[in-house]
Amino acid sequence: MGMNAMIPIILKQINRYISFLVVLISLVSCQPSTHFEETVEFDHNNWVKFNDLNFNIPVEAGKTYSFNGSITVDSTYTRRKLEMGFYLYLPDDAQRLEDKTIRIRDFEYQPLGHKTDKGYVLKQNFKQKLRINESGILKLKMVLHSSHLNNYGIKKLKIIVIED
Repeated sequence: MGMNAMIPIILKQINRYISFLVVLISLVSCQPSTHFEETVEFDHNNWVKFNDLNFNIPVEAGKTYSFNGSITVDSTYTRRKLEMGFYLYLPDDAQRLEDKTIRIRDFEYQPLGHKTDKGYVLKQNFKQKLRINESGILKLKMVLHSSHLNNYGIKKLKIIVIED
């Protein structure tokens, strides 16, 4: 086969590769991206009741954000659930205030979540698809609702804000 006969075959293969790359790039670019991420590790694995967590998150008007994260507990946290306030104060002075109950153990007090060498990691979806009307700083406050001052066994809390 001569060189002239191979040119259409080579061009066809190049077109396939280019088409594949275009599809791959468009799929990757449509994926949500992490906008903000922070992990709080509690001293002595203890989230003290009145130690609220505060985050300042820059946001842009017209964008949509989802708030996810995880809580890591160890075996010393013996309660079945953790109750907390998840309070969002938006740049346009609007508020989104929610109380959350996070199941830590099942009804037989067996731990839930993914077991790691550091404890049990429980993934959370705190707030999904929040549309922002005004650019500025969104203030996130997380408040532990506990009847106990000391809450040993809560190792860390991770917050991830995704730009949808």
